[in-house]
Amino acid sequence: MNFEDFKKKAADIKNDIEPKVKEKAKKAGKAVSDFVDEHITGNSTEKNETVVNDEGNEQTEPVNSEAERVNADVLENDENKKEGSADNVFDSLKKKRNKRKAKSVKYKNVDDSSDKNTEEAGEHETEGDNQTASETGTDVDQPTDSASVETATDEPCNTDGEDAEAGDTEKQDIEHIEGEVVDSMKDKYNQFVQNVMPKVKDTASFVGNKVKDAATTIGSKVKDVTTDLTPKVKDTIHEIGPKAKQTVDNIGPKVKETAQNIGPKVKETVKQVGPKVYEGAKKTGETISFQGYRLRKTIGKKVRGSIKAKLGIKDDEFGNPDGIKYYEVKKKSKSKLVGHTRTVMAHRRMVLKHCIKAGIPLQGLVHDLSKYSPSEFYYGVKFFKGDRSPNEGEREDHGYSYAWMHHKGRNKHHFEYWNDYNIEANKALPVKMPLKYVIEMFCDRVAASKIYLKDNYTNLSPYEYFDKGRSRRTIHQETSDFLEKLLRMLAKKGENYTFLYIKWYMKHHDTY
Repeated sequence: MNFEDFKKKAADIKNDIEPKVKEKAKKAGKAVSDFVDEHITGNSTEKNETVVNDEGNEQTEPVNSEAERVNADVLENDENKKEGSADNVFDSLKKKRNKRKAKSVKYKNVDDSSDKNTEEAGEHETEGDNQTASETGTDVDQPTDSASVETATDEPCNTDGEDAEAGDTEKQDIEHIEGEVVDSMKDKYNQFVQNVMPKVKDTASFVGNKVKDAATTIGSKVKDVTTDLTPKVKDTIHEIGPKAKQTVDNIGPKVKETAQNIGPKVKETVKQVGPKVYEGAKKTGETISFQGYRLRKTIGKKVRGSIKAKLGIKDDEFGNPDGIKYYEVKKKSKSKLVGHTRTVMAHRRMVLKHCIKAGIPLQGLVHDLSKYSPSEFYYGVKFFKGDRSPNEGEREDHGYSYAWMHHKGRNKHHFEYWNDYNIEANKALPVKMPLKYVIEMFCDRVAASKIYLKDNYTNLSPYEYFDKGRSRRTIHQETSDFLEKLLRMLAKKGENYTFLYIKWYMKHHDTY
């Protein structure tokens, strides 16, 4: 039995015993009340008492017994009744007895003056007193103390033998009655103590025994349950403890070994996947940003195209108005000087156009100015063919190209410019090119392909030329990867898309 069941059972016992205790208390209170009604406030036989009125005539009046008067006096005293003190009751009885004694003396004096026919002055005085009492509304039958009686009669009380004997007799009667009342009260009290109190004690003892028995029963059950469960719990602990310990001993090393094996793999996976995830997120973000930039530029291009259509201006596939191709030499000249000069000018115009699209117009303006120098211009005219670079003809003739060595050392958009001696490797190695020069190199390669291939040019041509020379190139790997990315984009997405991407990339990045 748990604590809640014990609490419920105790409440049931309380609800069962409490009405019985109240019933016993009610019966005890009723017994006390019956005792008071019978011996204190009970009715008794009436007696006739002779009273003399103010005219001297005798008058009979029903008077209660002494016991009733005593009981009435006790009831009048509320304070003594509430406190229930025997001393207070006896004091009250003594006070009332003195008042009745004074009253008896008064009646005795009045009877004596009427029988002896006192002198006239005394009678007149008595009549005057009675008249005064009547005028003031005072009843002659009202009990007064001895001092009031002496003042009304203006004569001292008689002190002969008869008065003394009557007073002693009355005193003895009163004392006898008081003794009987007190003895009766004591008897009733003793009966109450003997009859009622044992029942109350028995009831309390019965309730206590019930509670004690219930507690003993619950305690025994709890003890029995504990006694039954304790060995089982101990046995279970003894059985499970070694098994649990053995399981921990077996699994612990395996878990530790698995963690040691998996830990480096997880760490290595994080190292490998982490940069890829970062790179993928970075690319995704760049793609979203570029697509927004492209959308704005595309809308602007459509607006410009609509204006050109209304004005009657037509563009070729490369965006040149009126179908003019700047890389074409309109009239093929037999002079190598004119042909080389026109070719260099057409190439620079095309590179400038690409640089403007890519967002680097200043680099387009100064592009390949070294070709007008004597060291490059002379060999360009001498080995001019019109369908390939003059540097290739010079190499076939001399085994090397002096003009090319001069050109690559003075133009930073060529990756050959970015080679230097490396202290750690103890040899010359390529250096990573700045972003703006990689973009200019892309524009130069696209423009050269257009100039030399003419109508055979496609967006795939620059990438094919780049891929053909992959094995013989000495270029920094990051530079090569970024350039290849742009050439592939040109082949797949087209020129407008690629240059739009380059312009956006230059705006948001400082390097690659």
